Amino acid sequence: MWPRFRPRFVLPLLIPAESFHAAVREAVKRPGAPVTAITLPLQVELRLPEKEQKLFTPVLNVVVREDDDGKPVLKARFAPHPHLWTLVISLYFALVFISIGGAMYAASQLIMGGPLWSLAVLPIAAAIGGFIHGGILIGQGLSSDQMHVLRSFLERTLEDKTRSLQTEG
Repeated sequence: MWPRFRPRFVLPLLIPAESFHAAVREAVKRPGAPVTAITLPLQVELRLPEKEQKLFTPVLNVVVREDDDGKPVLKARFAPHPHLWTLVISLYFALVFISIGGAMYAASQLIMGGPLWSLAVLPIAAAIGGFIHGGILIGQGLSSDQMHVLRSFLERTLEDKTRSLQTEG
């Protein structure tokens, strides 16, 4: 199986969404918490503290949704830091734009009966895109321990809150 561009996973949610969000807010406030969080009404974004971040440090986006059976689940996705993600997408768009420009110039060369040297842009752009994608996969490998920290924090917080609500009720 090929590695995913942005790895994802799904966890069952056995507590109300509000309790989950409150549990995350409480857990990141504890002294020595391994992650920081941004909590929104429908989404949680987990990050490592700034002093521990590197170039390929991932962010874990978690959204509460319903599965096919109507039960609430947490849908989580790892992604690069938004600044790095913006750079990657910008580079891909630039490569597509350059490829289209090269193909259009080649079409005009073909119409004019000249040499089609501008077609060399297409394989070069494809190779650069492949290198970018390879860099992303290498970055995922280098940040796998950080991905483990983020996922473990999420699972531990969820288990703790579920256990505390079950013992209270």
